[in-house]
Amino acid sequence: MDDPRLDLAPTGGSESNGPAGGLRSRRLATGWVKVFAANLPIPLCFGTMSVDRGAFVGLIGALFVMAVLGADACSRWDRPGRAVIGGGVLVALAQMFPLPQVCAGALALRVASGLALAVPVEDLGFSRATGVAGGFLVTLMTGGLLIAGALLLGLVLQLITPARWWGFEAVDLPDSKPDPDLGLDIDLDAIG
Repeated sequence: MDDPRLDLAPTGGSESNGPAGGLRSRRLATGWVKVFAANLPIPLCFGTMSVDRGAFVGLIGALFVMAVLGADACSRWDRPGRAVIGGGVLVALAQMFPLPQVCAGALALRVASGLALAVPVEDLGFSRATGVAGGFLVTLMTGGLLIAGALLLGLVLQLITPARWWGFEAVDLPDSKPDPDLGLDIDLDAIG
C-alpha cells in the first residue's frame, strides 16, 4: 500500500528533513502545545476536584510530562502528529458536552482506587486521588485515554479526507484493473 496517509514512520526530525523539515517539526510541536492547552479546561476542572493536595503535585507533573512528550512525538512523527492534533481539536470541542473527559477521568479514578491510590469521598460520590503517585497516575491515564481517542479520530479523518487537507502530497494510486500478466495461463476452453 503506497498511500502516504498510512505511513507512520518517524520523520527523523530536522536532521533528515533539512530546513523545511525543521520548520515543520516546530510547527507540529507548537500545534500540539496549542491543542493540549485547548483540551485542559474541563479535565483540569474535574481533576482539581478529584485530587487531594499531595496529588495535585502529581497532576501538575503528569501535565508537564504529557505536554513535553507530546510535543516531542508530534515533531518526530509527522503523520501521527498531524492526526493527534486534528483529532485533538475535535476532542477539545467535545468539552461542550464533556462525556469523553468524564468517562476517561472516572475510569482512571477506578483504576487508581484498585491500586489504593484513590479513596472514595462520600460527599462527592466519586473517588479522590491521594498522594503524588495517585495524582500522577490518574492524570496520565485520563490524558492518555483522551490522546488515544484524538489519535484515532485524527487517523480516521486522514483516511476519509483529501490528503491535501493535511498537507500531504497527492499520490496517484495505480489503476485497479487486473494485470494481464499474472502468470495465470488457464485455458478456459479446456475446462469446459
